[in-house]
Amino acid sequence: MSELSAFLKELHEHVAPENSEQRLQIGASTSKRIYGLDATRAILLLGGPLVHSVFSSYSTPLLQLAVQTSHLFRMSAFFMIAAYLAALNTKSSQPRWLIGRMQQLLISLATMCVIMELVGQWAKVYHPSLSLTPPLIPLHLWFLVALAAVSPITGMLDRSLRAQGFVTFVGCRPVVLLGLALCTSLLFTVLARSLRDTSFSSLTFVNLWLPVLLVDAPKHAVFYLLGYTVARSAYFRRFVFDPKFVATGIASLAASLLIYSLSGGDSFLNSAASPLKVVVLIIFECTKILMGLTILSLALRCSRAPTLLLWLSKASYTIYLLHFPFIILISYSIINIYPSINSYILFFTCFALSLGLSCGAYALMSHSQIAMFLFNGKQIRLGKATKLPFVGKLLKSRDLTTA
Repeated sequence: MSELSAFLKELHEHVAPENSEQRLQIGASTSKRIYGLDATRAILLLGGPLVHSVFSSYSTPLLQLAVQTSHLFRMSAFFMIAAYLAALNTKSSQPRWLIGRMQQLLISLATMCVIMELVGQWAKVYHPSLSLTPPLIPLHLWFLVALAAVSPITGMLDRSLRAQGFVTFVGCRPVVLLGLALCTSLLFTVLARSLRDTSFSSLTFVNLWLPVLLVDAPKHAVFYLLGYTVARSAYFRRFVFDPKFVATGIASLAASLLIYSLSGGDSFLNSAASPLKVVVLIIFECTKILMGLTILSLALRCSRAPTLLLWLSKASYTIYLLHFPFIILISYSIINIYPSINSYILFFTCFALSLGLSCGAYALMSHSQIAMFLFNGKQIRLGKATKLPFVGKLLKSRDLTTA
C-alpha cells in the first residue's frame, strides 16, 4: 500500500507541478540553467587529458592511482549527466533532435578518424623506429559510439511511454534497480575482459572497435538509463539525493582506492582470474554506479559555477576531441629527444600543453562555422556564413541557385 501511495503521489507531482522550482526538480523542461551540471561536465571531460597523459612505460604508483580514481567515477557520472540533460530537453524524443545528436556525434568522430590517420603517418616519418602495428584510431572517443547507440533508443522509448500516458519511471524499489544495474554492468565487464584477451591474427580498424560496439556501449547504456531515471522519477531522485546515499558513494570510492592500493594495483587487475579478483571487480562496479549518482546529485545542488568552468564546459567537447592527437605529437617528440625523461615531467608537460593547445584550437575554431561543423556537427547557416565572405556570397549567388 505504501508503494502504491508513493506512486500516486509521484504521478500527481508530474501531472500537476505546483511551481517552476518543482518542475526543475522533477526533470521537466525548464529555461533555468543548471550551472552545476555544466561545471561538473567540464571537470569530467578534463579528466581525459589527465588520464591519457599517463603512459605505461613512464608510469608510477601515484600516477596509476590517479588514473584508477578517474576510472571509478568519471565516465559513469558523465553518462548519467548526459542522460539527465537529455531528459530535461522536451525535444529529446523527437526525430529532429535525434538526427541533430547523431550529426554532432558521428561527424566529429569521422573528422577525428582522418586526423588520427594523419598523426599516424607523421609518427611513421618522424619516428620510423616506432612500431605502429595497431592503426592510430580515435579510441578515446569510444563514448561517442555509446551515446550514438543509446540516445535514439532511450528517446524513442521515452516518447512511446509518454504517448501511452506514462510520465515517470517507477515500478521497483531503488535498491532493486541499483542491483539490476550492477548485475548488468558486471556482465559486460566480464565480457569486455574476455573479448580484449582474445588474440587476433592482426589488429585492424574493425577488431579494435569490436569491444567498444559489443561491450562498452551497452555497459555504459546502463549508466545512461540510471541518469534518465533520476530525471524522470521523483521517487528514485529522493533516494539518490539522500545525504546517506551521498556518504555511501564517497565511502565506496575511498574503500575501492584502498583495495586497489593494497592488492597491488594494475598488476593484480591484469592477473589471471581468481575469486578475490571477482570480489574486487564487484566492489569497483558498485563504486562506479554509486559515485556516478553521487556526483549527479551534488552537481544538481550547485546553483552557481565559476566563469572559467562555464567557458570550459562550452569548449570541453572540442577539447576532448583534440587533446589525444596533441598528446601523441607532444609525447613522441619529447621521448624521441629525451628517452629517459622523468615520468612526472612527461606527465605534466603532456597534460598542460595538450590542454592549452586544445583550448587555443577551440578559441580559433569557434569563429568558423566550417570548423564547428566538422568538430561539433553544428549546421552551417548561410546568413552568418563562414568567416570567408566570398564563399558566403558564392553560395547565396542567384546565378548559382537558379542554374
